[in-house]
Formats: sequence, structure tokens, C-alpha cells
Amino acid sequence: MKLIIPIGPPGGGKTTFSQAIPGASVASFADPLYAAMSAILGPHKVNELRRLNQKGEPLVELGGKSLRFALRSLGTEWGRNMIWEDIWCESLFRQYDDVDVLTIDDLRFPNEYEAARKRGAVFVRIWQRGYERVPPEHESESYWFTFPVHLQVEWDTRDEIRDKAGYVFERLDEIATHRPEVTKRLVPTLP
Repeated sequence: MKLIIPIGPPGGGKTTFSQAIPGASVASFADPLYAAMSAILGPHKVNELRRLNQKGEPLVELGGKSLRFALRSLGTEWGRNMIWEDIWCESLFRQYDDVDVLTIDDLRFPNEYEAARKRGAVFVRIWQRGYERVPPEHESESYWFTFPVHLQVEWDTRDEIRDKAGYVFERLDEIATHRPEVTKRLVPTLP
């Protein structure tokens, strides 16, 4: 399996990048969480909140809490902290064990990084050009900039993300030979 992982801030283009990888299955560690919230709110409501990028809006159906709050608390406080740190990793990799090309658009925690690294992932840090890092709102936003990556991608438009995803896919074997690094000056950046 070829495994490509875009890493970056919320809204940084990870899903757009993942969807542009030719022939790839796009997976999210949060897929089971969205399924759970769809059972509570209804799939139409959850899909609408995602499509309109309104996951942070307070919902009457959740006692004034947002979908984002529900997803984070279900995934982190319940799943990772109370049940098992690797619950979402094991679930995802079990489901996608037989695909040829896989991208995961929401890698956020060190154990997720390590599970992907052990499976030979190529890591690509991606963000919008001019991005200024802000204090994380939740633990899940605290690690992305610390993970070693093979390549960095900065973008101005969504079309540029798609073009760069194609470039990465075409040169995947070459990129995989680079040693992952954390510091920006040591990591190749696509022009």
C-alpha cells in the first residue's frame, strides 16, 4: 500500500490534497465519529454542517455545543483517553488494509503519526501561503507542526493544491527516499 499523509492546520487544505491524489482512497480517523454524530443529528444535518464549514456553530440538538466540540470530546476524551489511545488508528487501518493507495486527511496525534510511519507513509506538510500559527483550541491541534515530513507544500488556491498533489503522486517513490525532517529549512518545499 502507498500511504500519503498531508499534515497541517485546520483548514490547511489536507482534504483537498487527499482528494486530488489519483486513485487514492481518502480516509479519516474521524469517520467513525461522524457516523456516531450522524446517528444522533441525522446524516443530512452533519453533512450540511461539514459542507458549509459550520462545525463550530452551537446546536440546539447538542445543548448549545457545536459539532466540533462533540467530535473532539468523543474522539479524544472518550475514545483515546478512556478506551484506548489507538482505537481510531486500529479501526482505520483494519478497514483500509487492502487498498493500493490511501490518504488520511486528519492525522493529528503522535500515535497516529507513528502508526502511519511504521506502514511506510510519506508525510507532506501543507498550509496556505502566509499562514500564521495560532494557539490551539484543542489538544488535537497541538502536534501537526512537530511531525517530521518528507516535503512541504504551500498554496494560494485550491487548484494549486490539486496540482501539487498530482506532482507528489507522480514522484512518490523519489520523495519517499527523503529522510523526514521537522525544521522548515531542511525539508524540501514545492515551488
